[in-house]
Amino acid sequence: MNPLFYRVKKMMTDSEARVAIREIISRHLEEGDAKRIHLEKLLDDPKRSIPIRGALESFPKKDKHPYTEKELKVIQDLLYLYG
Repeated sequence: MNPLFYRVKKMMTDSEARVAIREIISRHLEEGDAKRIHLEKLLDDPKRSIPIRGALESFPKKDKHPYTEKELKVIQDLLYLYG
């Protein structure tokens, strides 16, 4: 059998997911932005779900920074995990 057939994708832990979305938020929202502050408060509370949809909806439609391939992959994984 092909060993790649049995390769299982490593799932992100909750803390890894929080760090990943925090990095994306910091790249796409300005320091001191009210939306960014609110999202960071949500991320600091481990009892709350990771606000992936809220983060994506808060980014400007005409963002100065297009998503990198790595960010798109992380976003895809987070949407799969946290909807």
